[in-house]
Amino acid sequence: MRFTYPPYPALHMKSLLKSLWRWLRASKRIKILLWIAFSVLCGGLLAIGGYFLLGWMGLERKDWPWNSLSALAAAPPLLLTWYWRTLHKQKDIDTAEQRARIEEQRSEVDAQRLLTERFTRAIELLGSEKLQIRLGGIYALERIAQDSLRDHWTVMETLCAFAREGTREPRLAKREGTPSDEEDKNPRTTFLPPATDIQAALTVMGRRGKERRKWEREKGKKLDLRGAHLERTDLENAHLEGAVLGGAHLAGANLADAHLERAALADAHLEGANLRRAHLANADLWGAHLESANLREARLEHVDLKGAYLERADLWGADLEGADLRNAKCLTQAQIDDAIIDERTKLPKGIMRPTADPAPSAGA
Repeated sequence: MRFTYPPYPALHMKSLLKSLWRWLRASKRIKILLWIAFSVLCGGLLAIGGYFLLGWMGLERKDWPWNSLSALAAAPPLLLTWYWRTLHKQKDIDTAEQRARIEEQRSEVDAQRLLTERFTRAIELLGSEKLQIRLGGIYALERIAQDSLRDHWTVMETLCAFAREGTREPRLAKREGTPSDEEDKNPRTTFLPPATDIQAALTVMGRRGKERRKWEREKGKKLDLRGAHLERTDLENAHLEGAVLGGAHLAGANLADAHLERAALADAHLEGANLRRAHLANADLWGAHLESANLREARLEHVDLKGAYLERADLWGADLEGADLRNAKCLTQAQIDDAIIDERTKLPKGIMRPTADPAPSAGA
C-alpha cells in the first residue's frame, strides 16, 4: 500500500488548530490549561530564583537541580488544588444562595396563604350575631392590616363597609312614656352613640399608623363613610385625613384634636359636635351644618365654608386664614371678632374684618 501526503499541508494545519481551539474553549478546559501553564511558570521562576538566592547568600548549591525540579513538580498540584477548592467553594455558595431564595419564596407563599386564611376567618367573625365575636373579627382585621401592607387597604374598605351598613339609620333613645311603636318627634336630644362594634371599627380606622396613612395618600385612597349615622361617636385624635364624609351625620360627635385635613364634609351634619383643636385645613365644609359646634382653636386654614350653617358656633381662636365663608348662614360679627383671619379670608356680606386678634382672656 502506498502512502500519500495531503495535497495542502497549510490548510490541514489550520483546520487542526481550529479544532484544537474549539476543544480548549469547551467547558472550562482552557482555564485549567492556563492554570497549569501558570503553575509551571511559577515553579520555574521559583527554581531559578532559589538558584540565584543560594549564590547570593554564599551557600553551597548542593543537589540544586533536583531540589528545584521537586519544587517545580510540586507547584502545579498545589496551585491546581487551590483552584479546584476555590471553584467548588463558589459553587457551594451559589447553591446555598439559590436554596435561600427558594426558601424565601416558599416562606412568602406560606405567609400569604396564612394571611388569606386569617382574613377569611375574620370576615366570618364579623357576621356573627354575638357582639364579642364581632369585636374579635374587627381586631383580627386590624392585626392583618398591621402585618401586611398588601392587605391593609382591603381591611380598611371592609371596615368602612361594615360601619356604613351598620349605621344606615340613626340610633334614637325612646323617651319615658313614649310607646315603642311610635317615632320620637324630637330626635335631636335623643341620639344614642353608635353600637359597640361600630365604635370599635371606627376606632381601628382612626388609629392607622403613619406609614399606612402615607401610603394611602400616595395611592389616593380615602376612607368612605358618606351618609353614615355616626351621632355622638367618639373620634378624638382620630386620623381621618381625606376621608369622604359627605352627608354624614356627626351631631354631638367628639372630634377634638381629630385630623380631618382635606376631608370631604360637604352637607355633613355636625350640630353640637366637639371640634376643639381639630385639624381641618383644606377640608370641604360646603353647606355643612355646624350649629352650636365647638370650633375653639380649630385649624380651618383654606377651608371651604361657603353656605355653611354657623349659628351659635364657637369660633374663638379658630384659624380661618384663607378660608372661604361667603354665603355662610347665621354668621355674626362677634364670631368673626373671636376668630383669626387674614386678608385672604373671604367673608360674607355685612361682616367686617376685626382690627385685632381675640384677647387671650377670652379663652379662659
